[in-house]
Amino acid sequence: MAFRKATALAKISATAKWELLGDSPGRLGRWVFEGLTSLLPIYDPLEDGAEVLWCEYKNKSLGTLRRRIKPKGKLETFED
Repeated sequence: MAFRKATALAKISATAKWELLGDSPGRLGRWVFEGLTSLLPIYDPLEDGAEVLWCEYKNKSLGTLRRRIKPKGKLETFED
């Protein structure tokens, strides 16, 4: 369920239009969902929308980020 919710939310948050980047004046960018790099199991009760972990990858090339993306079966929560 967490995988479905995470991917659905990420796809909704992605934008098709180009926008000005806040920290780079005059530079255009857009949000694109490429995949998940991690999905950890949680053993305590949580509410929908609770943030457990956040990783921000700054100054990484698109190729580097794409190499970090894991197929669903390789995410930590699905491995035995």
